[in-house]
Amino acid sequence: MKAALRRAQAQKGGAKPQQGRNNPQAKKPTDKPVEDRRRAMLLGKKAARTITADNGEVIVESGAEITEEVLQKAKLANKFIELSMNYTP
Repeated sequence: MKAALRRAQAQKGGAKPQQGRNNPQAKKPTDKPVEDRRRAMLLGKKAARTITADNGEVIVESGAEITEEVLQKAKLANKFIELSMNYTP
């Protein structure tokens, strides 16, 4: 009975994606905690190279400390991943 109901809803387009590991359409939890851990890991480290935004603005110079301001600039310029790949302890 449930299977027939699901098929009927799917044909109407009203079926909701089921939660679960094997359903690629299921809503995924946000990656906010992962980003918070990355931010905490990067704070206080040194940039291994100069990171610039697409418009040429320097986000952080090579050897400079990574601060909260640098992290915010990198996030706004979509350079957070690049920054997280180019730091030294």
